[in-house]
Amino acid sequence: MGEQIEFGELSQREWLTCNYNNQNVWFAFPPAHGTHKEWFESITSDKELMPAAGLELVLLLKGAHTLDTEKWKDVKDQFSSKYIRFPTRLTWIPENSGIAGVLIERDLYGVGLNSSTDFPKKEDLKNWEKNEQIGIYISREKNQFFIPEGSYNLGRVNENDAFLVACLGGRGAKLFVKTAIENGKIPCTGGIDISKIDEPKQRVVAFGDSGNEWIVNGEIWPSTSYGYAFGVSRSQRIYTKDSA
Repeated sequence: MGEQIEFGELSQREWLTCNYNNQNVWFAFPPAHGTHKEWFESITSDKELMPAAGLELVLLLKGAHTLDTEKWKDVKDQFSSKYIRFPTRLTWIPENSGIAGVLIERDLYGVGLNSSTDFPKKEDLKNWEKNEQIGIYISREKNQFFIPEGSYNLGRVNENDAFLVACLGGRGAKLFVKTAIENGKIPCTGGIDISKIDEPKQRVVAFGDSGNEWIVNGEIWPSTSYGYAFGVSRSQRIYTKDSA
């Protein structure tokens, strides 16, 4: 019987750690680079990782503005000089489509604009769960969130803004606004004015520091390689279903 020989390499992955209300979140460091599709395909194909999303990304931001160690300062620099990606894609839907607003969809595999999104018809929303207080409709699969025109703001927002909550979750939106104000920043959202478009427009989401504002921006093109995306440990993460 011939010899069996196998070769390989083992390396210790570096983590940035957070404990939030007795729940651990481990962020892989350094972050991923590339286009929206490249980033999230790379992270999701890693057996140890899932893309950081919602509250996890806000905790990453909070840590970057709390600790002064070298790696956490790198995250802070990445946030302020470029932006950090969400595993999320959007469809901005104009009034002539029969249903006006924005559809927010979880996009763990970085599909981005590579396929169109089937947005719901007005009668379909009767079968979606609705958050009456904020005005968000949630699909049965809990991977799509529809916000009707008039239920969200673009610009300065508070923790109850429907777009912010759909992107960050309820706890994430509250912590994002609080952390922004603590750092002398204005919490904001960005996106497409649907009154100025004639057909649906798809984009992806990222957030960053635009000077005096911290902005969750829903007007990002997925093809650009500008920015970063973070993965979290599959076994050390906070999974929530209230955000994309």
